[in-house]
Amino acid sequence: MKMERPNAKPLSAEDLAHLEKLKSVIEKALQDGKFSVNEIDRIQSIIWADGKVT
Repeated sequence: MKMERPNAKPLSAEDLAHLEKLKSVIEKALQDGKFSVNEIDRIQSIIWADGKVT
């Protein structure tokens, strides 16, 4: 499903790199089909690393 947000600002290169890192960590965590407490903590720390959720 495609969502449009006409007022959204384009993501910066830094934001895109941050999202790629998050995507990589999530994909690795899902390889065994479940999240461990450590994996959840790591994902949350990446999400909040820059003080905002993009």
